[in-house]
Amino acid sequence: EKVMKSCIDVTQKHRVRIIFGTGWNDAQALKYINSDAIYVLSEPINHEWLFERCAGVLHHGGSGSTITGATMGCPTWVFSLFMDQPFWGSRVQKSGFGGHTPYTQFSTTALEKAILCLQESEIVQKAHKIGKDISREAGVENAARFIEEWYPKTPVPKV
Repeated sequence: EKVMKSCIDVTQKHRVRIIFGTGWNDAQALKYINSDAIYVLSEPINHEWLFERCAGVLHHGGSGSTITGATMGCPTWVFSLFMDQPFWGSRVQKSGFGGHTPYTQFSTTALEKAILCLQESEIVQKAHKIGKDISREAGVENAARFIEEWYPKTPVPKV
């Protein structure tokens, strides 16, 4: 309820729209939001397709969401919960294409700060540059080459 109230307040104040993905959560209460500015996604969706169409993404900081936001050149803000999410949030912030707030510090003010930050031209430009840089990489090929070069030199442990 706290998050949704913050979303409603920020969308009304700044005339932005929010797509709220419930993910694996059972967020039944979200289905009754009465706001034209908030669209609730309760089914899985292709993040590449979606993020490419967004002015910015705010998410939990999972590795998949983070790399997809970066690859799509989308300004990103991470509200991290646990495990590796604070790491990915710090990487987004350090890379300069967004920011990071631990979820324990979530507030309407924090959400507002994040949304305004993702609209700053410097952040948008950095996000677009990172997306272009990633698209020029041959990540899978480089990883395969590294493994093929590393494996023959590495002793196999005896069990």
